[in-house]
Amino acid sequence: MADLYLRVGPGARNIASMEPPVIPWLFIVLDGPVACLTMMIPTCERECIEPDFYTHWIPTIQGPIVTRCEASDEQRELMLHIAIALHAFIEGWPGVDQDDYYALLGRLTEATLSVSPDERADDHLAEIVEWLHDGLPPDIFNGPHIPPVTDVEGDGAPLVWQPPPAGFQLVPNPLVLGAAAGEVDPAVATAAAVEDENHAGTADAAVVEGALDSDDDMPPLVNHNDASEGTLGQACILDGRYANKLNPIPPPIEIFHPAFAAFIADSQNPNLAVPVEFLRKLPKLMTVLSKISTSGANRTAACDVPLQEALGFGLAPMRSGSGGQPDLGRTYTRVTEPLGTALLTLIEEKSEPGNGNDPCVQASFAYANYWTSNVQRASQCLNGSFKVSLTCFQELLMACFAPSFLIGLAGPSICICAGIYPNSPIVQRLTDTVWLINSHTLDHAKILRIGRIFWALKMATERLQKYYVDLRPPEDDTRRFYPLATQYRRGEDTIDFEYIGFLKSPGESCAIFLARECRAPQRKIVVKFVERYGTVAQTLLADKGLAPPLLYHGDIWLSGPEQHGCGTRKMVVMEYVEGQTLLDAMPVTSEGKLGPTPAGVYTAVRRAVDALQAHDPPLVHGDMRYINIMIAAGKEGEGGSVEDRVRIVDFDWAGVAGEVQYPLNLSSAISWPEGVLEGAPIEAAHDDEMVERLQ
Repeated sequence: MADLYLRVGPGARNIASMEPPVIPWLFIVLDGPVACLTMMIPTCERECIEPDFYTHWIPTIQGPIVTRCEASDEQRELMLHIAIALHAFIEGWPGVDQDDYYALLGRLTEATLSVSPDERADDHLAEIVEWLHDGLPPDIFNGPHIPPVTDVEGDGAPLVWQPPPAGFQLVPNPLVLGAAAGEVDPAVATAAAVEDENHAGTADAAVVEGALDSDDDMPPLVNHNDASEGTLGQACILDGRYANKLNPIPPPIEIFHPAFAAFIADSQNPNLAVPVEFLRKLPKLMTVLSKISTSGANRTAACDVPLQEALGFGLAPMRSGSGGQPDLGRTYTRVTEPLGTALLTLIEEKSEPGNGNDPCVQASFAYANYWTSNVQRASQCLNGSFKVSLTCFQELLMACFAPSFLIGLAGPSICICAGIYPNSPIVQRLTDTVWLINSHTLDHAKILRIGRIFWALKMATERLQKYYVDLRPPEDDTRRFYPLATQYRRGEDTIDFEYIGFLKSPGESCAIFLARECRAPQRKIVVKFVERYGTVAQTLLADKGLAPPLLYHGDIWLSGPEQHGCGTRKMVVMEYVEGQTLLDAMPVTSEGKLGPTPAGVYTAVRRAVDALQAHDPPLVHGDMRYINIMIAAGKEGEGGSVEDRVRIVDFDWAGVAGEVQYPLNLSSAISWPEGVLEGAPIEAAHDDEMVERLQ
């Protein structure tokens, strides 16, 4: 049998204070064993609600979802009559006193605040429905406008938050964002073999480009507990885990938002100045978490206040009773476009390690669920009140990549993660698992380390909130796919640029982008993020006209603590070469095999390798494949011969021969020269063999 709950929706304030509470939303939750229905009731002025908002609720309540929730006839009738009354008030039915609309909202609010989130509210709702029957015309609750109970799904798109059975999550993959529910991801359906040459040379999964459909469609449902190719191959949270086949491996999350990089830098900085008043709050939390807990409810009640004091910011309960939502969270509601409620920080708690799932994994699903829930789909905040629109589709999510901090807390251990939502949701851990416990004396250094982590998180969360405060509607919807690192230095100048496309594989695994400088003449540039780079090799060949000029190799973020938060990772900027790769330029025979190399290519590449080997000390490129040889645009006699237009790119592995090494995740799908192994030195002979293959 289902349970009926009354809950406060997102954006509520001052509930526990002496000030008047602000409650933008009320939720009536029908929570069944295998399905859940949440009826969202805005508390704004009647004129702010579009007439169709409640229209879909009546057939929805009479439909199969309530049956799947295993609701009783009485529970269905309670929800139905409240929906009918609200519909009558909004439509302005004859005989309906509009003042009763606000009286109904007042009674619902009073009832919601009088019960705990996990206390059944059937009796409270029954009293409210009885009051409605006493005050409204009887024909409102009877007649042809009320459809019969049916097991047939309706044709409309009611604003219903309907989580399916446990294990399913609403997770859109914006490579196919807008694929209708139940459709197969085109990237899976058309996943023919990707050419071995057409990826980075490492074992990262290749990404097949999908199409962007309408932003108004429901994303597909994905069962993350099912180990079958059919479900796990569609859309998933990219956190490094996979089932039957590799998922795309995205770049480090700290290159996307400076708050993440600043947190990493500050939390690892032994010289970070943490106020002593802040540090004084940590021992209390450590003492509370040191106690063995056998009850999640008792644990939550005991540690929530000390946890918030130690973090330095408030948190609100967010669990709706249906699963898949954060235990605690901190949000920020925007009152101008782009509209929505941003999730700054969420926490998933477990009473002890091993009790249930990994809280960091659950936090990942809670993050994805929050940003794709109908709270984001349905609510738009306008001038401080809420206006509901059936056409709204995650306006805030479509305007940015939804950065949030995620905290997994299991017993006395904590881990800080970060999430973004450019294509698919990406979640990465920013710390290891930290033991928050008094395990021995002489623990002052440990308290200081924990204090740095918590203080860094407080500052980074404030910075994230400022990002959402200052956010402006993007000029186009593609901005959310790119990092916020959009500056590089050229001498004393700081040059701004904007991303305009992906280079190489599109999608989550791409770390190399096409961009355009903001200053005139707005030349096109290539921006890539690397862990190592052969700047000497590229500069040498660029001076000989055999590589694009290198414009920048340096810090990803140019100032602030984030400048030190990316470790060895750097930004590389170079001029963009209009043209095509040798792989694309190669003729293909009728048998589907590659034809001869265009005349002049071998000679140019041979000159490039010879120039590298003549350097003191000798240099190597290490990855002289067709995909890394460009032929600049031009025709014979106009842009020069093919030989003159050859450019070598991708100097990630380049360096001193015998000193630089191949990466440890070298792709086994490529036919490398003899002696090429993971972690082995890159030798000049390897470059020579790759060049000779061009003949």
